[in-house]
Amino acid sequence: MNYLLEFLPESLPEAMADYFASAQPPFPPPAMPTVSSAILARGENAATKGDRAHEIPACANCHGPSFTGMEPAIPGLLGFAPITRAQLGAWRYGTRTAAAPDCMQIVAGI
Repeated sequence: MNYLLEFLPESLPEAMADYFASAQPPFPPPAMPTVSSAILARGENAATKGDRAHEIPACANCHGPSFTGMEPAIPGLLGFAPITRAQLGAWRYGTRTAAAPDCMQIVAGI
C-alpha cells in the first residue's frame, strides 16, 4: 500500500480519506448466533451490564449504548463478529496491547 500511495499527488490521499470518512454505509444484518442461549445471555449481560464480580465494565460504557463506537478511536462492535472475536483473542493473549491502563486486555482476560 505504501508503494501505491508514494506516487499519488499529496492532496489525493487526504481527499480519499475524507471521502471514506464521510460515507455512512448501512450496518450489515446481525449474524444469527451459533452458541447456546446460556452463552448468548452471558455475552448480552457482559455487553450491557458488565461483570461486577470481576470489576469489568459493560462494553456499552466505552463502545456506546448502541455499540456503534465512540469517536475518535473506539470502534463499533456491530456486524463484525469474526473481527471482534479475533481482536478479543489478541487482547487476551497479549498479541495486542495498549498503553496503561490496558483495559481491553483485562476485559478479554476474564
